[in-house]
Amino acid sequence: MRVLLVGALRAETVALLGLLGRPRRAGPRLLVGRRGRRELGLLTCGVGPRRARDRTAAALGIWPADVVISVGTCGALSDGPAPGDVFTADRLAPEGGEAVAVSPLGGLPRAAVVTVSAPVWDPGRRAALAAGGWELCEMEAAAVAAAAGAARFHAIKVVSDRAGAEGTPLRRRDLLRFQLRAARLVARHLAPALEL
Repeated sequence: MRVLLVGALRAETVALLGLLGRPRRAGPRLLVGRRGRRELGLLTCGVGPRRARDRTAAALGIWPADVVISVGTCGALSDGPAPGDVFTADRLAPEGGEAVAVSPLGGLPRAAVVTVSAPVWDPGRRAALAAGGWELCEMEAAAVAAAAGAARFHAIKVVSDRAGAEGTPLRRRDLLRFQLRAARLVARHLAPALEL
C-alpha cells in the first residue's frame, strides 16, 4: 500500500521525515521511503489551495498512491481547541464551497475543517467561519482532497493558534517563529497520532 502525506510548509514535512525509512527523492518536493510494509511519500506542496492542488496532482502522476493524507497545522475558530490538539477532518470544504464528508482517521477527535485561500486575521472573519459550522481553518486540505482523485483521503491537523482571535496578521519577523512552532507541533503531537 502506498500512502502520500502532503504538508504545506517544509517545517511541517521535515518534522515527519522520521516516518520514512531511508528517504529518497522521487520528484520535485517529493520524498519516498518505507515504513513496515507500506511505501510512504512525503510531499511539501507549498502554501495555499492552488499550489496544494497542482503539486499534489503532479506528485500523484509520478508516484500514484492508494491513500492521501493532508497533514499540518491549522487555526482554531473557537476558544475550545488549544495549540497541540490534533484533529481529523470529518467534514471539509473550500471557503464558500460545498461541504463534503471525509473519512476520519483512527480514533482522533473529529472536526469540520474549512480551507481558506488567505490567512484568517480578523475576528469578524473568524466569527463568520465559525457561524458557518466550521471548527478549524487551514489552507490546503480541500485542494489536496480534490487532487487525490480515486485515492482514499484523510486530513489530520494540529492546532497552532486561534485564527483571527488577536486581530493582527503575522509580521515578517514572526514568520520564522511560526515555522519553528509548526515544526515542533507536528513532531510532538501530529506525528505520534499518525498510525502508519
